[in-house]
Amino acid sequence: HNPLTALSKLKNPDVLKPIDTNRSFNEDQWQLIQAFLDTQAANADGGEKLKWLRTRMIIQLAYGTGLRLHELANAKLGDLETRQRQGQTQHWLMVLGKGQKWRDVPIPLPLYRLMAETYQQLTGRQLNRPAPDNPIIPPLRGSASNALRPLAIHKIIKEAFTIAADTLSIANPEAAEK
Repeated sequence: HNPLTALSKLKNPDVLKPIDTNRSFNEDQWQLIQAFLDTQAANADGGEKLKWLRTRMIIQLAYGTGLRLHELANAKLGDLETRQRQGQTQHWLMVLGKGQKWRDVPIPLPLYRLMAETYQQLTGRQLNRPAPDNPIIPPLRGSASNALRPLAIHKIIKEAFTIAADTLSIANPEAAEK
């Protein structure tokens, strides 16, 4: 008998299989999405404006960092870190990800500025001032420490893309379909 046959087989990555890019956006499509989100946030008022500001922040944060839904939902202000390297300010987010492993995720400066501006508009407070247990994505109602659940973030993103597709369908049906 060979005792090694009882062990589970190791996964063999399929190096010849190309990466699936069907669910990603090219640069032109991403520009359309950003313009749509900016327009929605600028043209709305009252509660709708706050909703679109937060939606824009969520989508930009997801795109700019590649965080999963549960990582976005669990991100706290205390997880943000600012570092000085070679005379430049860098912003990082500590994330507890898959397999309960911590990792540092860089936040590009334009994204950090958008986050800071949006957080100020939504809460009236600065991004780096409130309690460290408050979520990065603030709730629109209730306590500031109530984090959105991953399903709520998914619904927000899905609704925004549905409205964007409906809006784009007349002028650019191919982009709307994507």
